[in-house]
Amino acid sequence: MRGIRYLTIQEIAAINVAVIFFAFAEEAYPSIHAKAAAVFSSLGQNHPFHNANKRTAFTSLVIFLELNGYLFHMETKQAENFTVDMVNHQYTFEQVVGIIESHTTHIKH
Repeated sequence: MRGIRYLTIQEIAAINVAVIFFAFAEEAYPSIHAKAAAVFSSLGQNHPFHNANKRTAFTSLVIFLELNGYLFHMETKQAENFTVDMVNHQYTFEQVVGIIESHTTHIKH
């Protein structure tokens, strides 16, 4: 089996929490790094696909940052460990944000 594992309303809501940046008229994720962490964590921890959830989460993190003017720099093995540890809930959300922030560079236009 390939592709999306499930699309119940609960799963869609869990995945889309990263996309919904405003809650109760306040910005849910105020910084670009927090938004990136929300996308990364939501995809990685909710397992929406039959396989490649960690790769999808990490790739989405990098692309999201690039689309918003940032480059993500991390050695391959460190990135693998970071992703696996995030999926296994070894970090708080704030720690994930901090790690992402410490490994990004703003692209100057």
